[in-house]
Formats: sequence, C-alpha cells, structure tokens
Amino acid sequence: MERFVADVQKDEELAKLVHEKAGNLKSLSAALKEHGYEATDDEKYAQEFASQLRSWINAMPVEIGSRWIQGGWAPEGKMSLSLDAGIRMGQTWVPAFYSFLNSPSFSVSDCIAMVKSFRDHAVYLMDPVHFRSLSNWGVMEGNGLYQIGVYFPEFKASSDWRDTAMSRLRQEIDLQVYPDGAQIELTSGYHHVSLSNFVLAYRAALRNNLNVPEDYLASLEQMYHYSLYVAFPDLCMPAVNDSGSFDIQPAMRDAHEFFPGRADFEWASTGRQSGRPPESKSTAFPYAGHFVMRSGWENDNASLFFDGGPFGYGHQHEDKLNIILYAHGQTLIADPGNYQYDTSEWRQYMLSSWSHNTVIVDGQGQHRQGKPREQYIVKKPLPYTWISEPGFDYASASYNEGYGPERNLTVTHRRSILYIKPDLWIVTDILTPSDDALHHYESAFVLAAEKASAEGLVVMTSGLEGPGCAIYGQGPSGTSLRIASGARDPDFRGWMPKDGDISCCHPTPTAVYSFSGSGKVITSYVIVPIPKAGPNPIASLNFAPTSPSDVCAIGGVIQRTDGRQIYFVQREPGEHRVYLLNGETNAEAGAMIVDNSSCIEAMHLPAGATVWGDGQPLTTGDFVY
Repeated sequence: MERFVADVQKDEELAKLVHEKAGNLKSLSAALKEHGYEATDDEKYAQEFASQLRSWINAMPVEIGSRWIQGGWAPEGKMSLSLDAGIRMGQTWVPAFYSFLNSPSFSVSDCIAMVKSFRDHAVYLMDPVHFRSLSNWGVMEGNGLYQIGVYFPEFKASSDWRDTAMSRLRQEIDLQVYPDGAQIELTSGYHHVSLSNFVLAYRAALRNNLNVPEDYLASLEQMYHYSLYVAFPDLCMPAVNDSGSFDIQPAMRDAHEFFPGRADFEWASTGRQSGRPPESKSTAFPYAGHFVMRSGWENDNASLFFDGGPFGYGHQHEDKLNIILYAHGQTLIADPGNYQYDTSEWRQYMLSSWSHNTVIVDGQGQHRQGKPREQYIVKKPLPYTWISEPGFDYASASYNEGYGPERNLTVTHRRSILYIKPDLWIVTDILTPSDDALHHYESAFVLAAEKASAEGLVVMTSGLEGPGCAIYGQGPSGTSLRIASGARDPDFRGWMPKDGDISCCHPTPTAVYSFSGSGKVITSYVIVPIPKAGPNPIASLNFAPTSPSDVCAIGGVIQRTDGRQIYFVQREPGEHRVYLLNGETNAEAGAMIVDNSSCIEAMHLPAGATVWGDGQPLTTGDFVY
C-alpha cells in the first residue's frame, strides 16, 4: 500500500482511502474468489481490466459542477443514464476494485483514476435530478450510492452518501411495494430486480455493522412471501408482463438466511429437503390482483394463476383477466412472457391482448397504456371476489377500461373461475355491453404444446410425449373454435418465444373461440389437465339450459372417468336463483359432486348457501336420482 500513498500525497482524502483499503478486504463476500483473477492469479485478467477501465473513464468523462453533460452519462437532451451508474456501483465496480487492488498490473494511476470515478459516481447519484423514484431504476441507483458510501468511508461525504441512499431505499420500499408484497410493476423478473438491490444494500450494512431502518427487513420478508406464494409448484414465478418464468430458489436462500424461523422459506431454499411447504395452498394478493389456485406444492401438483389486478407501473402487457395453468410438472396454458425491447411488430404483438389468454372485443384488444403512470398505482385493491375453501376456490374480477386506441368503454368483461379441487377449473366470461348492438368476441388460450386437436368446441393437447390439457367450451349459438398457430393474417395469433429465447417468436397452438351477440353474452370453458400417457379425467361434458331466461347463467353436467358426476352452474352477480335440470341454487357459482352411487359427495357454493332438488333443500349425503 505504501506505493499508493507516496503517489497521492497531494490528495489527502485519496491518500487515506488507498492506505486503508487492504484492511477492508475482509468485509467482502467470499464469492469474490470466483473471479477469474482471484482464482488463478493470472495477470492477464488484471491487465485487461485496467485497460478497459482506463478506456471507459477516458471515453465517459463527467464534469463535476453545475452541469452533467459530458460523455455518455447524461447527454444533453437525452435520458440520464443513472440506471447504468447505479448498476456499476451497486454490482460490479466495488468488488472489481477490491479484486484487483493488490495486482502489480493495477497501477497507482489506475487505482487513483478508479477511486476518483467512484467519487464522481457518488456525486452524480446524489443529485436528485438523476434519481428515478418509483421504479426498479431508483432502487438500483440507491443501492449503487449506498455501496460507495459503505466501502469507501474515507471520503468526507461518505456518511451523507450512505444516509441519502438508505433514506431513498426505505422510501422506495414504501412507494413501490404494495402491502401484499408485490412490486408495483407487477412483473416477476422486475420484482426481483428491486428486491435483489434492496438486499445488496442490506448485506452491505450487515457486513459493516451499519444500522438500517427498523422495518426495512420486514418489508423484504413481504416481498419474499409474495415470491413464494405466487410461484408454481416448480418454484418459478409465472411469466407475466415483461418477464419469463422466474426461478425463486436462489432468492429463497437469502430469505432463509434472513428469516431462519420461516420453515416455508427453508423448504423453498433447500429444494424441499428440509423445512415445511407453505401451509396455505391457494392464495390471493388483493393489491396485485393475483390469485393462485393450487392443489398442492409438490412438483406434479396443479396450479392456476389468475390476473385480476391493476395495470403495472412499468413493463406492462394488455392482459387483464389472463390465466396461466401449470400441472404435472409443466405449464399447459401459457403467457408468452417477455420479448426483447425493440420497436418490432413482434414486440407490439407480445404487449397486446392478442398474445394473451383473455378476450378481444370487436377486433380490438385492451388498452390501458398511455395514462399518467401514477394512475396505475392503486391505493386500495380493485374490486374482486375471492373465496377459498378446502374443496374449492372461487375468484372473479372485471375489465372495464376500454378496448382499442380510442379506449371504447362499451363492453365490460367479467371473468369468474370456480376451481373444483384438485384438477378442474370452470372459467366463465360474461360480456356486458352498454348498447344493443351486435358485438363480436374472441376468447383465446395459448397452449404450451407442439400441437393441439380440436373437435366441435373441445380442444386437447394431451399425448404420449408429455402432459396436456383439455378445454371444453360453450357459448352462444354460432360459437366456433379454431387452432391458430403461426398466423399473421388478418392478425398475429399463435406465437411465443421458445426455450427462453426472447429474440424471436415461434408458432404455438392457440385455441381461439369466436362468437357474437347483442346484450349480455356468457361463455364457459371447463379446463382439466391430463397426465402424461394418462386418461382424460373427463369422460363427457354436457352443457344444459338454465332458467329463468332473464338471468345470465350457464351450467352443465360433467361425467368423470372415475364414475362421479359434477353438476355446475355460474351466473351473473346479484340476488338471483338459477334453475338447472331438476335443481335450483341461489349461489353465484356452484358445483355439486355426486358419487357413483348417486349420493351427494360435496357441494361447493361460493357466494350462495343453498341447493334445492325438486323443491327440497339438498345437503351432503342426500341421494340424487
């Protein structure tokens, strides 16, 4: 270290800084040993690092003073690259500095140049003009500033840097994490961008015995909790908005470290080897509007994700009321997820309703984009229904924010889902226009399969090569079903990225139900997973008329291959009674399971209380003829 000190006597701060760096090395993570230079002591790594460092600093000068215009930091008239500055400081430069500090190839002048650049970054990130609140950018910027303040305490301003950074980070937790733990962009990947940067700052504080706000850690626990409980049984969060499927297990190892008393975090962090799976199977996140209906936590269990919430603050897709189905170890009905950030027609398709499992109205998709971003943050949950019982789950939500560029508000779409555990979902759409005109609708399901077959209004993707699913549709007279795969005309249909490659789209079968009607229109889709090389759990399904005619409702009878029958009905909300065959119910949705001896095995009645048969109240154990 003496050779550094001798060359920087003219700068008292820098002299003190480099003199003490060797003693601070112990505070860094042992993970630094994974770097090529520290693993091999090969000077070629240090030489290349010093060369690139010098080149970058020379190409990207920063004027400290009244203007921040030079180079690529904040070109005049363009967006400040504060995000890049935060990433450099928060994730790469600090460990790189310590890794190469004692290398003979990292010269005195290299060291001083890099240290000065740390200071430049800190001053730059301190300027509130460059701070991007209410986004993952702001968290990365705050973490970057905090890292400089922590690992370079010799600067006179370092305590100010630390205090400002931690204050911003604490503020961002309040601003961009909903009370249910979901980050406001409502995107699996970006949820963890923010979470990981909150954690990087927290780790830096722990290693250096620095205080953090009292409730900082509690907020991190909420974010971890959301990550786990929204995940599918494979411990991957669903691919929603600008995110692919996101593996939470690395993050859960941090969660288990910080919260050793959480047996569910331990279970997720150890690959199910210790701890306990979450006690609750199905879960609702009201602010995010995310509802997860699941049969269990083992990898081959079934789980359906339903999005009934607000438009995300960033990285949003036009996909409200979208569903994703996972069962038998893989996704069966998919959200295409992310596509590379460009201006291509593919990018526009991936953002649109056309690529998602929702409804197109009169040839137009949902349109929430373009409002002031602050309007996308909800102060309270949007209207929804959520009921979870041992034998069933029920969720319902609506979309009424307009279709097409003009945001036509004529039609409201309400989607309700009755999950009859462990393997049957009844998805019902009610489309309510405010006029008497004829409207045309398309309801789509993106199928994660190589191929699909359709007969009548039934689509199947099962086969010997893997698990699949069956969808039994029903709608108004004239309803049709087609399989779109790799379609471009008249609209893009049946495309999604493949194997995590977000640079191109590949054909994928998509079931498209088309129907028209005036006034309220109701359609229903009974969805069941099919195991690999296994039988379809449904032997037959017959939809049946309901009454009275002035109540919008749909119902039918499912014959299972195990001999049981399921009578089901779904109606519009309100104080109504619905008649189906010889039965009657006041439930908004209902299912009655009858065993093969004609005895009522169970009745599931969300938003209702009673079933009558031939005018007599029915209960579990009664016989049905």
